[in-house]
Amino acid sequence: VTFTGSDATSGVDTCSQPTYAGPDTTSASVSGSCLDKAGNVSGSSAFTLKYDATGPSVTATPARAADANGWYNHSLAVSFSGGDVASGLDSCSAPQTYSGPDDAGASVTGICRDRAGNSTTRSFGLKYDATAPTVTPTAGRNPDANGWYNHALTISFVGSDGTSGVDSCAAPQSYSGPDNGGASVNGSCLDRAGNAATASLPLKYDSTGPATTVTPARGPDANGWYDRPLTVNFSGTDATSGVDSCTGAQNYSTPDDANASVTGSCRDRAGNVTPRSFGLKYDSTAPQVTATAARGPDANGWYDHPVSVGFSGSDGLSGVSSCSAPQSYSGPDSGSVAVNGTCVDSAGNLGVASLALKYDATGPQVAATPARGPDGNGWYNHPLTVGFAGTDATSGIASCSEPTYAGPDAAASSVVGSCTDRAGNASGVSSFEFKYDATAPHVMNAIPVRPPDRNGWFNHAVTFAFQGQDATAGIDSCSPVTYDGPNGASALVTGVCVDQAGNTGAGSFGLEYDATGPAVTAVPGRNPDANGWYNHGLTVSFAGSDSASGIDSCLPPTTYGGPDSASTTVAGSCLDTAGNVGFGTLALKYDATAPTVTGGSPARSPDANGWYNHPVIVDFRGTDETSHIDSCTSAKYAGPDNPTALLSGSCRDQAGNASDARDFRLKYDSTPPKLRSVGVIAGDRVAVVRWDASPDTTEVEVTRSGSKSAATVPVYRGTADSYTDKGLRNGVRYRYAISGFDAARNAATRAVVAIPRAPLFAPAAGATVSGPPLLAWMSVPHTRYYNVQVWRNRKIFSAWPSATKLRLQRSWTYGGHRYRLSPGRYRWYVWPGRGPRSANHYGSLLGSSSFIVAGR
Repeated sequence: VTFTGSDATSGVDTCSQPTYAGPDTTSASVSGSCLDKAGNVSGSSAFTLKYDATGPSVTATPARAADANGWYNHSLAVSFSGGDVASGLDSCSAPQTYSGPDDAGASVTGICRDRAGNSTTRSFGLKYDATAPTVTPTAGRNPDANGWYNHALTISFVGSDGTSGVDSCAAPQSYSGPDNGGASVNGSCLDRAGNAATASLPLKYDSTGPATTVTPARGPDANGWYDRPLTVNFSGTDATSGVDSCTGAQNYSTPDDANASVTGSCRDRAGNVTPRSFGLKYDSTAPQVTATAARGPDANGWYDHPVSVGFSGSDGLSGVSSCSAPQSYSGPDSGSVAVNGTCVDSAGNLGVASLALKYDATGPQVAATPARGPDGNGWYNHPLTVGFAGTDATSGIASCSEPTYAGPDAAASSVVGSCTDRAGNASGVSSFEFKYDATAPHVMNAIPVRPPDRNGWFNHAVTFAFQGQDATAGIDSCSPVTYDGPNGASALVTGVCVDQAGNTGAGSFGLEYDATGPAVTAVPGRNPDANGWYNHGLTVSFAGSDSASGIDSCLPPTTYGGPDSASTTVAGSCLDTAGNVGFGTLALKYDATAPTVTGGSPARSPDANGWYNHPVIVDFRGTDETSHIDSCTSAKYAGPDNPTALLSGSCRDQAGNASDARDFRLKYDSTPPKLRSVGVIAGDRVAVVRWDASPDTTEVEVTRSGSKSAATVPVYRGTADSYTDKGLRNGVRYRYAISGFDAARNAATRAVVAIPRAPLFAPAAGATVSGPPLLAWMSVPHTRYYNVQVWRNRKIFSAWPSATKLRLQRSWTYGGHRYRLSPGRYRWYVWPGRGPRSANHYGSLLGSSSFIVAGR
């Protein structure tokens, strides 16, 4: 409501403009006044009005209750009524009818309006489902065969309803008959809105097996028994589902059994099976027949006079019916005779048996055969076995005489013998005549073909001729013998003579024989100098030994003084009494020349740039063409620092000769360089690291690690005396390690810490504070004071502290105005001041930042 006024003197300055926003009433009032320019206030004036800003209350009423479980399943009418206490009700919507669609969140909406023009909309929410559920019947299992069920099954009913959902379905039903190709089972479901639906499951049911008939192809063979394969057929009938299949024709051919059976079955189309069996007696095995001789064989399994054979049988199943009568055998002679007979069992099977026998009633023929020929010139000279052999065309020879003759010596000797065949028949007697001499001849004398070689001794092979005599068969020959050992003063030479019967006689005769030179030993005058090597002149003596004729003389001692050799000998000889010469040698290794040192090899490579910076061992090496190097010295260098350090070493060969010393030079420096005046200056996202390195420093490396990470990374490598690290995070603590390296890679390391900060670092830029903040900024060299200004659209604060921090207050006075630290954003600035304040001399702006005071 706007109030206006008039003033004839100073004129109107301002008038009230109050706003009315309630409460609802038919007699509301708004008051106002005016102020003239002289500050006078008018009296109050009132404006009356009727005010209603609230819509009417609305009630929605359904014409009936829900059908089921809060759901409606057919059309519903909803009426709307209202009331308004201020301006009064003007009108409401006519009744609304809901008949679909199905919806769990359906609604019917109506409106009421009051006389002030306010309207209120009201919705009546409902759940609506007028559609019956879908019912699905499900068998608990698949049909048993060909779409048919042959035993009880359970049918379950399951419903689905997309709106109100299924409330209940009929319980599962079991069907177990009667047999029917057009059976059915019914069930229903009810949804939560009360709608019902029914469904049926059609099925074919047959639980009765088919009638099965079994038929043999023929009757029994004998006495109710079958003795050969039989075929049995199966057929069937079924009144409901019909026959699906029957077992095919079955053959029975084994095993023999008095209670045998053939089993088959028929199956209907519903899968029911009816088995049937056909019982029979079956024996297809001939009886066992035994042929038995009335007596045993006469000799070695042979019969040599007539024998009778009888026949008997056995059958473990149908039993024996009859057998053949006994039979007699009396020839002809044969090694393979068969006497046959039969038996028949009750099932008509015929069994055959045969007795094999050997028959021979005729004696053998005989001939004499010596086991070997004469030993010499028709004479036998050692025991002779004469075998008598026979022939027999039927049973063969069982045994013959085999006499042995062992004397006496005679020019006319004889033996007799006979044979028996395997059937026991004996032959006549036969004789064998021969000449026999088993006595060796006598060796009488040995004659050498030449005289002894020296002092009655033979020292090389000598041949002897021998003489002999024999009283029975006479001398045939005496062989000469050549003697070539063994050595001995009582050596024996043995000769033999052979008589006409092949007997050999031997005789031995003595002689002195030595064909072996003496054993010669070379004896060194002293032991080797080193490792089996001699390195200066050596005298060698010779001594001999001879176990047969003895030593006669040896060569005098000899001296060896070179040349150098890894394998040389000193030789000498001795003479024995029989005139044989023996040689002896001394094998030795001789080296009188010192080795050559070829150089030194450090145990490791230089540490850096050809320099060693910690102790090193140098191994010296050498060469020696004869005995080779035995050892070389090693030397360790551990200081002092020296660019031309010197180590000496030598070598020794296997023969004990030592070389002259040899030098090895190296560069050595184990002293690290020096780092001085190491420091760091941190700024805004930057840090400047400085150092002063000693002249021997060849490289400086700087690494950095931050407080937020344990990782250390290299940031600089070179020869400068400072490094500027940019792009850092303000407020983070950084650690810098500065390492100086000399040419030998000795290192000196120093560490410094820097924390980069913004020029104005507290509070952080844009930070929110709940009370008067402490302002802090970086120090500027050569600054005596700072000018701090705070702005909020305009400058509201200024101070000149000498320190680098300043705490603001909750309220203060600036430029004649009173200020408070109220909620909002503030910006502040800092300038460094030089000289006295009166000089008003400032440097460049140090920086600016902002903070926010939180509201209460």
